[in-house]
Amino acid sequence: MARHWARDNTDPRMEYEGVFLGGELGPMGHSATVTRRDADFPGRSDAMAMAYHFGKALAERAMTAAADMKTVQKNSNTMLDASGRIYGMYGGLEGMAAANAHGTSEIVGNIEFLESSAAALANLFSFDTNSVTQPTYEGEFKGFSLTHGTLGKFMDVDANGKITLYDAEGEAWSAEDYSAARVDGGIPQLHNDLIRQADDRALRASWGVRS
Repeated sequence: MARHWARDNTDPRMEYEGVFLGGELGPMGHSATVTRRDADFPGRSDAMAMAYHFGKALAERAMTAAADMKTVQKNSNTMLDASGRIYGMYGGLEGMAAANAHGTSEIVGNIEFLESSAAALANLFSFDTNSVTQPTYEGEFKGFSLTHGTLGKFMDVDANGKITLYDAEGEAWSAEDYSAARVDGGIPQLHNDLIRQADDRALRASWGVRS
């Protein structure tokens, strides 16, 4: 994959991020009960790449899902079936058709991505809380922290989605400073994300749009 990416990449500033396999999909709240374990990583840099990838995805999806759930609560008469489930939260063509008919397709897709990211993290690290997803389904994202039994603390995510990263000595770093200092070799995806964000700000500025 790295060789393929190198051939096709047209921006020399970007680094190969890696390939990340999501966790097993389950019902809403699956990550609240999934078995947690500290994975056996080759090194701390590999572990951090995984923490950042799935942690960022989980935070983004959780904040979106929390907003989605408020929409569902306001429209429960059209978005929830007779059993109280969101239309589409069951498999097959029947579920897809129900989601399309009741305008919940995007909400269902986001929930599935949320659960996949949460399950992946729960099989790699330890959360500081019993469940990240359950409060989300009540309409509130409270943030989370990731630690590892032998490698220490990796990440805090606050209720606004701001990420704080930790080095092997337990020192806290902003995402920007962590990347600039190349702590533990840096995180390729974070490096690329910061470039994308800077490019977006520059583009908005050229259009006279405030970010």
